[in-house]
Amino acid sequence: MSREHIPSRWLIGAGHTPDQAEEWLAQVPAWANIDGAVLDEFALKNAAKWSAKSRRTAAGWVHDLAAWTGEWAAHRRKGL
Repeated sequence: MSREHIPSRWLIGAGHTPDQAEEWLAQVPAWANIDGAVLDEFALKNAAKWSAKSRRTAAGWVHDLAAWTGEWAAHRRKGL
């Protein structure tokens, strides 16, 4: 799965909470078997990437992705 197709951000963007998104994704064996520390790091870096991109553009979709990935990273920092 490419990083551009990470389902958590699309589920969050569709109105699910980060917890609901991860609960749904846990049904997928490939997702369920990922080490939590790897998800934590990925969520943090993904949020940082989209935050940086959002500061360089007015495109609404980039700002949406920055918000959604930021929500997910904050959720991961709190712990599951």
